[in-house]
Amino acid sequence: MQLPWPIAEAVQRKTLADAEYYASQKRAEAEAYQITKTAAAQQQAVRALLAELKDKGDLAEHYIQFMIAQELKENRKWIISGDSTPIVNVQGSLLRGND
Repeated sequence: MQLPWPIAEAVQRKTLADAEYYASQKRAEAEAYQITKTAAAQQQAVRALLAELKDKGDLAEHYIQFMIAQELKENRKWIISGDSTPIVNVQGSLLRGND
């Protein structure tokens, strides 16, 4: 049995819309996964850096201040526009080993 033309077209459009929704959802999931993995890698790198600098005193403090300034300089649009949050979050307690 063949469906009337308007119904067949509606079914075809719904199928196409479902396929586009599924593809968009998969792209969003892949992007979220990539963001999560990147953030985890960055956190691990920051922790390793802080562990290395832990006993360096003033030198470590000045280096971290420099790195924060560089990150803010590179990502100033995030701070000015408020559209996003910088990924680097170096807290003083981490430097002192109180994590």
